[in-house]
Amino acid sequence: LEATISIPDSYLKYKGVDQALHLYMDAAAKGGAGDPLNVRVDTLDVHTDGLLFGAAAEVKDLLGKDPAIKLDSKLAADVAKAIGVLPKDLGMEAEGDVNAVISAKALLSQLTSMNRIGNAEILGELTSDCFVFAMPSNQFSVDVDGLDINLGITRNRYDESMADDARVLMVSTVADTLNADYKGMYIRAGKILLDAQNSADLLSDMKFSFTENVRPLCGYNSIRSIRIKDADST
Repeated sequence: LEATISIPDSYLKYKGVDQALHLYMDAAAKGGAGDPLNVRVDTLDVHTDGLLFGAAAEVKDLLGKDPAIKLDSKLAADVAKAIGVLPKDLGMEAEGDVNAVISAKALLSQLTSMNRIGNAEILGELTSDCFVFAMPSNQFSVDVDGLDINLGITRNRYDESMADDARVLMVSTVADTLNADYKGMYIRAGKILLDAQNSADLLSDMKFSFTENVRPLCGYNSIRSIRIKDADST
């Protein structure tokens, strides 16, 4: 079996949406007759006014017990323009910029088990100089400046019950300012740093109940300044 799939530059548009979503894809599949089925996406391009997403991917032995996956992708968005692909009746408002990249090379079993995810290769980053999102009808808004989120496999830093060289999944978040409002409540925070990694408990593959005293993540956080107001405060 050998097949190619090509979608020329096409677009999707539906009622209540200002702008169309354009799509282009070039893919291939090969296998059968006792050979593993391999699928390759050479190009996936999704774009609209203010949004560009591109990706390439490959899956080896798709129907096997443990497919091997490879992915490279990137995204760039002018949020105020890109939100035009959503229906207006959702009542969303947004502005700012978002840029992201992610790459991964792993077996499926490594991505579906925290006990094995340290053996995968994962690297990603999301940045935004300024991001504002609001839903006035729900009295909700959030404004973040200087956001930088990094995702990747790295050495254990925080769990003393694990070896220092143990490979763990880490998410590191930095933000200059955070302002969030919801129905009279608000949070104002500055110079935020948050590191979170999977812990030894999470690596045990135990079943967690969030009603119990179980902490599947561990890490470090610091906030230089913070103000919190609840709905009952004056």
